[in-house]
Amino acid sequence: LRMHDLLHDLAVSIAGLEFKMVRSKSDEIDERVRHVSFIKAGICWDSLSKVTHLHSLIIENNNVTNPQLTKLFRFSPHLRVLRLARVGMKEVPTSTGKLIHLRHLDLS
Repeated sequence: LRMHDLLHDLAVSIAGLEFKMVRSKSDEIDERVRHVSFIKAGICWDSLSKVTHLHSLIIENNNVTNPQLTKLFRFSPHLRVLRLARVGMKEVPTSTGKLIHLRHLDLS
């Protein structure tokens, strides 16, 4: 093991159920998680829509459609951080305006 791997394992251990970095579409997402990131990993929308207290969502290098986001926003009214990087979107869904707790929006 390299030192980087040990630090990563320590960080994951400390984060517990609060954070989830999804590495593949088959990864389980606990309903109690608050911060989720999908970086080059398939998104299981059904599993994600069951996370009722989602505060942060990071999606990078995935294809995302407006209907998928609109449905997700309906189930994630507490979303505070949204990062959609290189997701192939041409415009932001109008439902983004209903995220009244949103503090950070990154569409790079």
